[in-house]
Amino acid sequence: MKNRHWVNDASAELNDKVNKYIAEQIQEIEEDTDLNPIVNAAFVKVVGETSSYCQGQGSRVKSTSRRSMNGIQEKLQAQQKEAEERRKRESVECQLKEVQKQLEEERKNREAMVVDQKLLKESMMALASHILSTELTEWSFWWTSKHYFQFK
Repeated sequence: MKNRHWVNDASAELNDKVNKYIAEQIQEIEEDTDLNPIVNAAFVKVVGETSSYCQGQGSRVKSTSRRSMNGIQEKLQAQQKEAEERRKRESVECQLKEVQKQLEEERKNREAMVVDQKLLKESMMALASHILSTELTEWSFWWTSKHYFQFK
């Protein structure tokens, strides 16, 4: 990079590829993870490596051995798997909370229905009692009036 501009388009393109690969890898990992191995692995994957240093970076960024690279990839895959499992667990927990909320609403609705049924039953019993007492009074009046004149 010279005067904040890339020397040529190929260098800028390689930089873009490395940054894209790094961004993809960073999205899948924890916040407190050391990013240097990921950056080095991304650079080696995109640019390639020589025996002593990553091409284009001079000697300050050392290349990663294949064994180390495989270890980093395994750790990265483990972190990605753990993150996916955490997302699934959080999703299940969220669904469980929603179901519990729905069950609580159903329980409240059932309790309200039981109260309504008791009130309805009491109202019907009072109405039936009133009807019976009215009929009994009418019948009693009829019977008394019919027989009253017979006994006289």
